[in-house]
Amino acid sequence: GDEPLGLGENFWFNMLRSPDYAYAIETAPDGTLYASYSPKKFEDYAAVWRYRGTPEGEPDAWEEVLRIPGATGVSDITVGPGSPFTVYAGVTGEEPGVWASTDGGDTWDTLHTDGFGFVTVHAVAIDPHHPTVIFAAPWGDGLYRTIDAGETWDRLEVPTISVAAIVVDRNESNHLLIGDRTRPVVWESWDSGTTWNPLIEFDDAAHYRVMALA
Repeated sequence: GDEPLGLGENFWFNMLRSPDYAYAIETAPDGTLYASYSPKKFEDYAAVWRYRGTPEGEPDAWEEVLRIPGATGVSDITVGPGSPFTVYAGVTGEEPGVWASTDGGDTWDTLHTDGFGFVTVHAVAIDPHHPTVIFAAPWGDGLYRTIDAGETWDRLEVPTISVAAIVVDRNESNHLLIGDRTRPVVWESWDSGTTWNPLIEFDDAAHYRVMALA
């Protein structure tokens, strides 16, 4: 039902008419909520939806703002620091890459990702202090960084061929964390990705990989 569930002062609500298969969810500074939609077996597109209703949930406040034919999923969504209008989405499938909006999701363009070894993108992150600095993790091709909002990219040397998650420290831009998709390790860099050291190493007999960081 639509009754809130929770313990104490913490409550969860079922947001009616929100997108199915929402593997990525992000909130903008102005409270706008973005959620991904991944296709069912009989569908041939992925999408990004936007919500501008109340926190309690307004079914009619959800709207699809990006549909990508041939895509198999939107793997990550991130919003620019301090700006509710700059949104990036990592996309997988036949039309993969990084999609960007500078008007809060009303219009979208693809970033230049011709230099990526693979264009299926698992994760995207923005430097909180330098909004034109963006990190993207293509499937099986390590980690890339742009300092000009996606016009050009440089491939960083990282200790894994597949990065599943990226975190840029809100207080220190040089401090990065990445989740290793090939083994259960969280890697850390204090020099913007020049050198890396293991921060957390889980038992690989009990764990397989690191898929998310926050």
